[in-house]
Amino acid sequence: MWLITTQGAYSAVEDKHDATGMTLVIRGRVHTDMKQLLEFLPQGTSIQTGGGTDYPYRVRCTREEWATAVARMALEVDYTNFKDAVKARQGKKRASAYMGIWSILNRLTPARVRQREDRRWASHRPAGERLFHEVFPWDADR
Repeated sequence: MWLITTQGAYSAVEDKHDATGMTLVIRGRVHTDMKQLLEFLPQGTSIQTGGGTDYPYRVRCTREEWATAVARMALEVDYTNFKDAVKARQGKKRASAYMGIWSILNRLTPARVRQREDRRWASHRPAGERLFHEVFPWDADR
């Protein structure tokens, strides 16, 4: 599970070392994201560094603790535009990274829907600016 929030970006997976299947490993790429996550997990939860994968940071928690943390983050949504909130809270660089993710996921939108939305928003774009899927076409309908 990927979760991208104004607090940070996380990848949650089962802990392969827990035979009960009750423990999750929440992985992150940015230490400050993981510190933010600790605000939503029980006291005493710690960040582990390393682990031999492409995620340099991780925490372990139960499924229930993760579910509670995610629910608490959801209850703190206090914005009408996610990308603007990310820019205000985490800066332009993070907002740009998230916009790249948004652009790639937008390619999953069927072309007929995208084209309708492109026409709707065309008047709001600077002259000559192209959308990501116009530069890198890919159609989820195929």
